Amino acid sequence: MKPLFLLAALAVAFVFTGCKREGCTQSNALNFDSTAKKDDGTCTYSKVTFYAWTETFFGTTGPFEVVKIDLSVNNVPVGTIEPVVVYFFGPGNCNSAGTLTYQLEHSDPHNWNAVLHGANGEIGHSSGVVSSVRGTDCVMIELY
Repeated sequence: MKPLFLLAALAVAFVFTGCKREGCTQSNALNFDSTAKKDDGTCTYSKVTFYAWTETFFGTTGPFEVVKIDLSVNNVPVGTIEPVVVYFFGPGNCNSAGTLTYQLEHSDPHNWNAVLHGANGEIGHSSGVVSSVRGTDCVMIELY
């Protein structure tokens, strides 16, 4: 009888203390688990695809044709778009030619900066902030 009582007591203790369900607890992650109570470090986030929607940038000295774009995220260079391909209605997918794709690494907002190079040596700048979006594998950002 004593072993049965001990087994029952352990079962009750387990039920009341419960094991915490682990999973991704970041609400804007692609694999967010609303039933998870403890984050297990498996969260995955959206990719961002940067693209040009027009060939002309209107800088402080007037308009110029953009031929190259240098891009950084959180002040770290991530790549160059060259040649620049124009997508008036956005690229067809995240890996379209003339785009640059960056994998977001955490749920915090990411600051991006673009240096736009003109055909005649002009320089322009564009910047913004992007965050992961739950349910969206690829976030499209037009650079200018």
